[in-house]
Amino acid sequence: MVFGEFKEILFWNDMEKLVREEKRLMGKYRSNDKPENRQLYSREMTMFIQREIPTRAHFWKRIGEYEKDGNPQWAVGRNPCCDDLSILQLKKAYKNRSRGAERAEMTKRGAAVWAGHIDDYVKNVTADGPNEILELTIGAGFGTAAVVEKMTDDDFYVGVDIDFKCVNNAEGILRYYKKPGLAIATSLWNLPFDDSSFSVVCSHLGIEECREIPQILSEAVRVLTDKGRIVLTCSDTGLRRTDSYFSLYGIRPQEAAACLRRVRHYADREQVDEIMKSVGMKRTDFCQHGRRYVVVYQKDSYAVSVR
Repeated sequence: MVFGEFKEILFWNDMEKLVREEKRLMGKYRSNDKPENRQLYSREMTMFIQREIPTRAHFWKRIGEYEKDGNPQWAVGRNPCCDDLSILQLKKAYKNRSRGAERAEMTKRGAAVWAGHIDDYVKNVTADGPNEILELTIGAGFGTAAVVEKMTDDDFYVGVDIDFKCVNNAEGILRYYKKPGLAIATSLWNLPFDDSSFSVVCSHLGIEECREIPQILSEAVRVLTDKGRIVLTCSDTGLRRTDSYFSLYGIRPQEAAACLRRVRHYADREQVDEIMKSVGMKRTDFCQHGRRYVVVYQKDSYAVSVR
């Protein structure tokens, strides 16, 4: 299981306790997404963190334990291609198939906040159609819904994720918007597709958190057509806000940023550029949007100059 926040690391060996608390607080405050409820949720979650990790020494001890024994933590063992094949998880995944409308509405709310990078991302993914689109890391489906909404009937979407629940997010979104495509639970670093299958490979806020980034991007290039493009939205490591939990323990921002790079392997733009260059890709577009950026790559022989 991949959690999108730093709490994954602090509770890597006691995840059930964290999940129970998250569920309790979400049931208490998230039924109505008012600003005051979000503040109360954050305050109680912070209190929970401080109860479980009372001092700076305890905080660094947890980090050290994760670095020693918990990395990588997200490949769950029962199947190397899927997150969890327990019957409970499969039933939860099945229910996600009916949540296309909910995910679409969530995306619209998010798009109002993130209009800059979402619009830029979608524009680059859907340009010069018709396209065969491969999305790596579906997640909650924010990027998926934004792209699928703008697809034409001549485009075709394929989404991959290691988590069945995320796969069914995409399936529900496709049905909601009545667009052609499907989603598959599989390994991102060993894609089950022929060479040169897709004109666009994209990922919205997912690639930079994966620990197999070079292998994943190499596979993305393999399944990309010669004139195709790779479009990524990433969080800029250098601009990432690091004070949410670190500041509770008096840890300076520079120290926090170094810790995040070490334990989460967030790839900054220079690292992504170097990886792409090593597999024959050239950056052709880049746009910064606050703490996020959208970047486009093409195979070097077809690339044009960066704008």
